[in-house]
Amino acid sequence: MTKKFFLILGIFLLFHTEAFAEEEKEKEAKEKSESEITVVVSATRTEKSVSELGKSIEVVGQKEIAGRGYKTLSEVLVNSPGMFITSTGGYGGESGIYLRGSKTEQVLMMMDGIEVNEPMGIGRGAQAELISLGDVERIEIVRGPASVLYGSDAIAGVINIIGRKPKPGSGANLYFEGGSFESYQELANFYIRKNNSWADFSVSNFTTKGISSASSELGNQERDGYENLSFSVRAGFTPWDWLELELLGKAINTKTDLDTVSLISGLPEDDPNYTAEGTKFLYGAKANFYTGDFQQKLEFSYADHLRVYKDEVDSAHPNTFSDGDYKSTFQKISWQGELAGSANQSLIFGIEYEQETGRSKVEGESDWGAYQDEFPEKSIITRSGFILWDFHKPSYGFLVGGRVDDNDKFGFHQTGELSGYLKPWDLGPRFRMSLGTGFKSPSLFQLYGIVGGFQVGNPALKPEESWSKEIGIDQELLDGNLKLSAVYFEVLYSDLIVWDNASYSYNNIAKAVSQGFEAGITAQPIPSLDLKLTYTSVDARDTETDEKLIRRWGEKYGLGIAWRPNKKVELNLWGIHRGKTEDDIFSYPAQRVELEPWTVVNASIRWQVSKPLALNFRAENILDEEYYEAYGYGTMPQTFYLGISYNFEGK
Repeated sequence: MTKKFFLILGIFLLFHTEAFAEEEKEKEAKEKSESEITVVVSATRTEKSVSELGKSIEVVGQKEIAGRGYKTLSEVLVNSPGMFITSTGGYGGESGIYLRGSKTEQVLMMMDGIEVNEPMGIGRGAQAELISLGDVERIEIVRGPASVLYGSDAIAGVINIIGRKPKPGSGANLYFEGGSFESYQELANFYIRKNNSWADFSVSNFTTKGISSASSELGNQERDGYENLSFSVRAGFTPWDWLELELLGKAINTKTDLDTVSLISGLPEDDPNYTAEGTKFLYGAKANFYTGDFQQKLEFSYADHLRVYKDEVDSAHPNTFSDGDYKSTFQKISWQGELAGSANQSLIFGIEYEQETGRSKVEGESDWGAYQDEFPEKSIITRSGFILWDFHKPSYGFLVGGRVDDNDKFGFHQTGELSGYLKPWDLGPRFRMSLGTGFKSPSLFQLYGIVGGFQVGNPALKPEESWSKEIGIDQELLDGNLKLSAVYFEVLYSDLIVWDNASYSYNNIAKAVSQGFEAGITAQPIPSLDLKLTYTSVDARDTETDEKLIRRWGEKYGLGIAWRPNKKVELNLWGIHRGKTEDDIFSYPAQRVELEPWTVVNASIRWQVSKPLALNFRAENILDEEYYEAYGYGTMPQTFYLGISYNFEGK
């Protein structure tokens, strides 16, 4: 271990010694734990207590995000139960999201309700690695199908990133951080809330020289940098008690250095001139109407995505170059009503109209000659309607609903869900269950894509379908200071869309089953200490060949410790252990390889020097573990970061 690691350990021990002397004085200064965030909006599209839901819900709050120094959504998700994350390189490397054995594109990602899955992505997946968290209040994760509420892309679950709303008054927050591999982050947030209106503006910038995207263990040395500049603005106005208006705008600009994949070995290798630049513009407008027992919501959202890839010739690749861009938009308008029949039940219903549009153009030269792939603009329109009946009491409750989607390419599709909970005794366990169906329509690229002059898209594709069930138990002990949970899940997929080498195109040729177990323990043995342990086990396989699905099976253990030895200091220790799994080397034919188990441990210290001033120190992968998330791609080694924040508060 390096001298830096022993320095971190020494600091931990120093505060540990001081803490015992002050423990008794701090017992009455109990801080609110992140686990006490109990109201979510993603599970029913309305504000709902987690205790009144039969689904599996996780909330990651701003306190945990800031305490652990998360920069991107990928860093949050890698620690989430039920989810395996793979990254193709360091910061900016493409992230795979495997929720309960699903594919990446089967998870819907939203920012304040605006869908950010990219229509021109290969499977219409989202890019979690590009989502910065400088303006985020909390992240809600719904595990299990949510197609009844959100349609096609939510076949496996939903990740909703919810932005921060300002507190009364005005103020600003500035943050600067520097660290390993010439990494720098700057954040600025300005806010104001007066009477019946508010506004919040944030800007963040992150740059790093990075590590080699292609693993150094395979002899690759060229470093691949990453840049992310993000802006967001939110504003709200309540002209009358019965009307609330809100506007949202967000812009993300990124540049990522990439490495290529050898056509001979199927492994990534250095490419000094390969870059990807991207921009995302997200816009949203909401109007909430409060009229007694009947509440209504009218929403409009628009997302604009552009990805540009450039790969110029270099000494290692003197005969190849490419230049391509992928442009897509997604727009949606929805109306939702909630009719409260009584204090214990409500009827939620709504209609939606959405349109996705995409085009692309790629030209270049390969070892086999010049090529030009042009994807003319295509659009797909979907009209939807849904209804939910929510009934809840302290001892039992249920949620039942259905949805119809009319897609102008695939016709009508129906999905349904039923969930509930039962708590026979006030101090006893809470039993819960959930059943649901989902569907996932093919992406524009899977339908019409062109690669190297060949049509790889398949207009005859059918939507993927799923049937899911889960059963769980929750128990609170010691006045809520100890919480236990466990859930078993099983998901059946049919008509999975996969790449078919035989036809050199996408086809519906696979069926799969994913089953597993999730468990968690959260505890607060003393007011200044929060503990969290999680466990995930997933077995995902092709039902026809009985072959396990790459990257998305295995075990994961999670640990989180947050300790506040005094009012000015907070220490965090967190990490995961990932059991063995498998990956493919994408040569021809593909070769299956085993990925060895690995353990990553991280630590951070926050010192509140004064009311406006705080210092942050963070060490990631402090054991300097060498490992693969995706075979052949680099992962971050031992790194260190030091940050300073300053808050200005007005009246």
